[in-house]
Amino acid sequence: MKSNVRRSTFYVGLTKNIREKTTLNTIDPAEHAQRRKMLNTCFTDNSVTAVSSLLGQQIDRLHQILLDEHDSTTEWSASVDLGEKIDHLTFDIMGDLSFGRSFNIKEPGDNPLREVPHNVIQYLKFYYPVSTIFLMPIGEVRVMSDY
Repeated sequence: MKSNVRRSTFYVGLTKNIREKTTLNTIDPAEHAQRRKMLNTCFTDNSVTAVSSLLGQQIDRLHQILLDEHDSTTEWSASVDLGEKIDHLTFDIMGDLSFGRSFNIKEPGDNPLREVPHNVIQYLKFYYPVSTIFLMPIGEVRVMSDY
């Protein structure tokens, strides 16, 4: 940050179309600084503090769902696809931040939007093949409710 260093050309490979400029693939320091300046208004101390309780509520709710799915306090649970759970949590948080309402896809039960995060990831893997490095699955974990 705040250094006058040019990014390597590696970052240009993160775009499909050379005219498609983002903060991730812009290597010119002046242009990158201009794009970051626009984004910085979203990440001030006040705006981060304003959404921190919302994020905490969403994370606490996911934790409660994981505990409710495993009702034994002495036995290990069956394996859980944590990557999928985190995708659902992320999508719900994005709904809250973008639209003021969660999509509630992390909640138990049927929800037609539950496949959307998977579809978005599949699209990104197709459209940005190099980004598959960043979209690797996390794997499975086991949870125990008594810790």
